[in-house]
Amino acid sequence: MRLYAEVGGVIEGSFETAWPEYFDLVADVEWTQPVPHALLFEDGVQADRTAYFYSIVARVKQHWWPFYIGMVFYQYASVRNQQPDHRDRLLKLQNSNPGLTFVVA
Repeated sequence: MRLYAEVGGVIEGSFETAWPEYFDLVADVEWTQPVPHALLFEDGVQADRTAYFYSIVARVKQHWWPFYIGMVFYQYASVRNQQPDHRDRLLKLQNSNPGLTFVVA
């Protein structure tokens, strides 16, 4: 298994795992508070400029539940979430889960 990583210029290039049959990666992700998509699109989330991951979440039984987790490559989460395939994904989530309000973290 060959893995490629580029994290803000900290790690560049490629590396190989010592045990290619088994690779376990644990990462701590600092999520922002969930906000409406409109706020993200209006440049209302400061972390948009530095985020690598984003999640479409909804409140389910008093807990935030991730319905989709994505990663951005060379663009902001606000740009990615406005692209046609992503708008379609959100619409499908809304149609499949009536009564839930989806926001982004």
